[in-house]
Amino acid sequence: MGKQHKRAKKARAKQKEKIQQPPAELIRQSVEMCRAGNPRQAIVLLKAALKAGGTPETIKPLLFRAYLARAAQLEQKGMAVEAATIRQNALAYLPDAPAMTNDDLGQLMDAAPLETVLANCPGCFAHRASRAGGSLTAHSR
Repeated sequence: MGKQHKRAKKARAKQKEKIQQPPAELIRQSVEMCRAGNPRQAIVLLKAALKAGGTPETIKPLLFRAYLARAAQLEQKGMAVEAATIRQNALAYLPDAPAMTNDDLGQLMDAAPLETVLANCPGCFAHRASRAGGSLTAHSR
């Protein structure tokens, strides 16, 4: 058996081992990875949690944040094209408007053009307006 084949086989076994853990444990590990500055590994763990039957409502916001953290890492390394691709991938895991925090919305607005934000999150601003008493300018007074 060749060296590359052995490495690939070990990688597959390790991936299967991750998927066999309960989704809650995978989510916990992914949060730790993100805090430790390793969003790439967090993304892998969160995708495994989805495959293991974790609830998308819980995992989608975490995946969104992990993808944006990874994009920021790539941007710091001067890999703007790759960062833009990762930001685009983050949009696939955009949390629903009620679940989106103000920080999520701010990161989204930093990561994408306004047209993209409005197209992908039409209810975000309306939801915030209803919580602010019907006006988006309620906080500026």
